[in-house]
Amino acid sequence: MEVEGVGVKLHITMMKRLRVVTWNCAMALRRKLREVASLNADVLVLQECSRSDADHLGSIGLELAYWTGSNLHKGLALAARSELQLMANPIRGIQWAIRGITGGDPTLGIVAIWACKSENSEERYVRQIHKLLDRDILETLPQTSIVLGDFNSNSIWDAEHRELSHSRAVEKFELAGYRSAYHHLRGETHGNESTPTFFLYRNSKRSYHIDYAFLSSQMRQHLKKVDIGAHTAWLGLSDHMPFIIEFSCKNRPPPRKGPYGVP
Repeated sequence: MEVEGVGVKLHITMMKRLRVVTWNCAMALRRKLREVASLNADVLVLQECSRSDADHLGSIGLELAYWTGSNLHKGLALAARSELQLMANPIRGIQWAIRGITGGDPTLGIVAIWACKSENSEERYVRQIHKLLDRDILETLPQTSIVLGDFNSNSIWDAEHRELSHSRAVEKFELAGYRSAYHHLRGETHGNESTPTFFLYRNSKRSYHIDYAFLSSQMRQHLKKVDIGAHTAWLGLSDHMPFIIEFSCKNRPPPRKGPYGVP
């Protein structure tokens, strides 16, 4: 297990803060770019995003680093501000996972995930996360790294997956030195989250917490806050809420205020 200790200073291209966002946009991204821009993301992960819509991220100041998917209308995208010099490639053998690394010193490692249905029942949902963890991919990442996205999993469904459950995946992350940003900052336990990230059939009474960001110990030392978009503002756009993680760095202007339930 990685031990909390003296941290690596997170100086990323003279930024004062780093804002990382994951959002399952439920397709039709091109019609939602104004709302995406309001998130003020420096790094953005999008699930259910078409290949053609991903190309329009440049209109809101983000460069597409990589898009992957078996359906051109519905895939996984990773983008960032150009000054981060983000380079990315798919993780072979994992359905819809992208590994990225920024320029600068230290570099920032990012693994973007969309754990969804699979034709192979043994690789569905959280089982994709286990494939990632069992291949020791985290060990290849820089000390300052994030694994984030739509995991489609929660400890409340552990019985359905047994040894490949969400709670077991959390244990594997812990052994690799990674912890959930939300649970680390808020002191809540998996399966008992007070703030949902997903509303089944966009029903406010059927809510679950299934989107996550797992951070290396070095990234946790810079963790400033975790925000989840308000369902009253975002439910009309998607059944998932934006999941926003902010880190302290240096010399970045304060974020603009937006009308969509996030600062």
